[in-house]
Amino acid sequence: MRLLVSWMRDFVDGDASPSDIAETLGLRGFEVASVEAVGNGDAVIDFEVTANRPDCLSVIGLAREVATAYDRPITLPSASPGAKLPLKPSPAGVSDRLTVSIEDSDLCPRYAAAVADVSVRPSPAWMAARRITSCRHQKRPRHLRPCPLPRPVSITATLPPWPCSWIDPCPVLPP
Repeated sequence: MRLLVSWMRDFVDGDASPSDIAETLGLRGFEVASVEAVGNGDAVIDFEVTANRPDCLSVIGLAREVATAYDRPITLPSASPGAKLPLKPSPAGVSDRLTVSIEDSDLCPRYAAAVADVSVRPSPAWMAARRITSCRHQKRPRHLRPCPLPRPVSITATLPPWPCSWIDPCPVLPP
């Protein structure tokens, strides 16, 4: 997982250098493959995330680890008015496109499903720039670099693998 340090700082305030962050997370069990300077004091840290830590396969997941390591608060996206990182609220309710039935409520007391209207378009400029900056192929000539990924792919690299774990209350899952 390649972490652009300036992107991580959107979620965790702090003044630790990229090499200090890499060393600290290295001591917490994350193998650091490399630390590459990208200019303006920013860097990309390449972590080897093990199979038992899928929660760290996103920018927010690694930001949580940094927040814990440095005893700092983490600022998560929120649908609350005035949030530092605003999140568009998602509607909850019944969908005519998906039906879920629980045949044995003792074995499965609750099940959640979500339906989303996704249109595959290019990622927003700010997200594409961050994805390109953290790309392994940054040093290649421009015509040989991979182009920015579509929105669904870019978003999954930003958010943790569970969509509502950081939203309180979760708009999809009932309490």
